[in-house]
Amino acid sequence: PLVDVRMLTHRTLLLTNAGAVLMGFAMFGLYLGVSEFVQIPGAAGGYGFSASVLSAATVYLLPPAMVSLVAAPVGGILVRRWSARTVLAGAGAVGLIGFGSLTLWHGSTGAVIAGSVVAGSSLSLAYAAMPTLIVRSVALSRTGIANSINSISRSVGASAAGAAIAALLAATADSATGLPGENGFTWAFALSAAAGALTAVAALLIPGRTGTAPEAAGVPRTGGAAGAVAGASGGRPESSGG
Repeated sequence: PLVDVRMLTHRTLLLTNAGAVLMGFAMFGLYLGVSEFVQIPGAAGGYGFSASVLSAATVYLLPPAMVSLVAAPVGGILVRRWSARTVLAGAGAVGLIGFGSLTLWHGSTGAVIAGSVVAGSSLSLAYAAMPTLIVRSVALSRTGIANSINSISRSVGASAAGAAIAALLAATADSATGLPGENGFTWAFALSAAAGALTAVAALLIPGRTGTAPEAAGVPRTGGAAGAVAGASGGRPESSGG
């Protein structure tokens, strides 16, 4: 097969891909949730900012996108200074703070932008750490496949978020106005905050030193000392920073 399914059971890869699903969910929770929220007409819905599509994109979504551009290279620097595991855990914690802020405080433009900026930076930090965790856990010949699986995991999370948010907004819609209830957005942001928290937990469960599993590297188990040497020869351990 093109993909060695045994890679999916390697602890570091499994937890990193779980983090990718969760952060993919959070990413869609940010851009879809904020975009829809700010376009709600305040007079009819009792919340929202009556923003146009252009205003939603430039005023509310552009700031987190710009901060993400800066956070991505910073994430790379932090990975080299500490470890990818530590940066991924920190990214989850930052996501919890950002989405938690949106959950509790979304009554003003400034509050929404501030929460979005923090949440957006968490995504870039996480996506900077994940490839390093993957590359250091598989043989060189498997890095393309392993990173592709991680990318698919993000898409799975984003798809799940789209379905979940649509269901929440539909379930809380007001029968008179047809507009979704404010609590639908609150739940969407809260679920994204939970995704950040679970990402941090998953990162902390990743071994402090990541090496290549024999199955992940495509090296068969031979047993005894020979198997141990074969498994160790393909790994590039990551220094533990936290």
